[in-house]
Amino acid sequence: MSFLLKSQNSNGWWSTSEQPAVTAMVLTAFNKEASGRYRTSRPSELRQADDFLLGSAKPDGSIHRGTFINYNTSLALIALSMAEQPSFLPVVRAARAYLVRSQIDLGTEGKVDTVFDGGVRKQVPALGYEQHPDGHRGDAMVGEERSVGDSIRGRGV
Repeated sequence: MSFLLKSQNSNGWWSTSEQPAVTAMVLTAFNKEASGRYRTSRPSELRQADDFLLGSAKPDGSIHRGTFINYNTSLALIALSMAEQPSFLPVVRAARAYLVRSQIDLGTEGKVDTVFDGGVRKQVPALGYEQHPDGHRGDAMVGEERSVGDSIRGRGV
């Protein structure tokens, strides 16, 4: 972990500023560190990396710097969620909604009726998607009372 902290760019990113996903992967490693010390006492380097990701958020909810939009958004969403910082919740919700909207929906709109429909809505109900018995889509938002990390992992959804 100390190597990663030492190799961070002074602007908060790792490897390249063009791909927030790289920084998101490093942040996820810190956020998932077994003792939890990086979540409870966040060093300035991680706060700067968080700010880099948050600064990459776009009005439509995506998180990127121009390319690989879903890839960067997905990994940034994981990192920001695993940080379990309540102030990140608006960006987490917006990114989740962006990813849900970007999924394929062939056949009847709003109904999972072909093998090509899905992605996050079909595969990851922990992100708040509910498939109703009548087949329509129900995009439930994560409640304020749940932690950011729990909402992405599916606890309490």
